[in-house]
Amino acid sequence: MKWNYSINETEEALDFYNENGFVGFVDLLSAEDLAALRKGFDDAVASGAIEVSDELLLGTNDVIFRSTVFEKYANDERILSIVAKIFNQTNGLQLQHTKLNSKPLKDKGAGLIEWH
Repeated sequence: MKWNYSINETEEALDFYNENGFVGFVDLLSAEDLAALRKGFDDAVASGAIEVSDELLLGTNDVIFRSTVFEKYANDERILSIVAKIFNQTNGLQLQHTKLNSKPLKDKGAGLIEWH
């Protein structure tokens, strides 16, 4: 079953999403985008804005306020345009909650998050 689409296959991806409830985009973010997000995470950990643990799964609420990088991507037009299509929104979107779960650094299964 194909579930990872190119951003050029948005209509097919939306059809898949409507049938299955999930979809992925292989080229929505570039390697540079991913590197920026990783650096934003690392910087937030170094500053104490986000906690990580060797043994525990830790959650951080309102994560977009823990790094300007996260806030930038929460407002990224590439992402927002696809989200708006998925939710059939033409009058804009409202972000109500953000959360990041930090899996244990020495994960022995404690970082499992069930589908919800």
